[in-house]
Amino acid sequence: MIDLQSGQIIGVVSGRLSPAGTGGGLMMGNYQIGSESSIGLATTIDYALELMKSEGINI
Repeated sequence: MIDLQSGQIIGVVSGRLSPAGTGGGLMMGNYQIGSESSIGLATTIDYALELMKSEGINI
């Protein structure tokens, strides 16, 4: 994720919502989410950097 005003990286996409199972799925408001979704999950860049450091990735 990029802050369009400053051009700085502020987060990273860390996954996609993928409810388990088939059939009914998960409801968000009036919208039903099936086993595949286009809803992305993101985390702040600070958290991502700390996670990479803890895994021994030299940044």
